[in-house]
Amino acid sequence: MINAVDKVKKHQLKSLFFENKSNKRRYDYDFLNKRKVGFSINDGIVYYSIQDIIYAKAETSYSHVFFAGQKPIMISKNLSELEEMIKDNSFFRIHRSHLINVRHIIKYHTRDSNFVEMSDGTHIEVSRRKKEDFLEFLAQNIL
Repeated sequence: MINAVDKVKKHQLKSLFFENKSNKRRYDYDFLNKRKVGFSINDGIVYYSIQDIIYAKAETSYSHVFFAGQKPIMISKNLSELEEMIKDNSFFRIHRSHLINVRHIIKYHTRDSNFVEMSDGTHIEVSRRKKEDFLEFLAQNIL
């Protein structure tokens, strides 16, 4: 009887942390009002606070994710899949190869070319096609 109860509890816990959506695993959870996202690595899943993600950079079907105060990681998801996992209104796709957390923008440079300076000192170009949408997004979500 105890084994059956333990199995049910384990299943309930797993269902809180894991969601299977069209045969693609999506790892995210809300822990103490701090939303986190999990990334599969060789020997398990590592969890990061979404607010600590500075930006992600695409590289074919992989993405490099850069964090505040931590080493970057490479994940086997493209930026579209990462956007779907995060689902947070503080992220914006400013270029086909970059997804940024606007909460980590230090400065938006508009003089010679449009680019943002991130909290880690990285400069990321804002594509011409995304410029107007980006400014509108900033006005609605930040200012």
